[in-house]
Amino acid sequence: MYSGALLGGSANFGDTPMYKLVNRFRRDQQGAALAEYGLLVALIAVVCVVAVTALGTQISTAFSTIASDLAGAL
Repeated sequence: MYSGALLGGSANFGDTPMYKLVNRFRRDQQGAALAEYGLLVALIAVVCVVAVTALGTQISTAFSTIASDLAGAL
């Protein structure tokens, strides 16, 4: 195993700024949570589009029938 002390460096890699930076990003969960919320919103949007596309014509036909029946009753 490499010893940083051989080249005049510290033998403990946990004290280096790069090691601390990498550990900070590894522990940070805010970005992961934001990405999960983004995926959730995208999934909900896809479900809404599919539902409207699949049911849109049936709902339109039902409202047209109701409107014509109400117009005939008046």
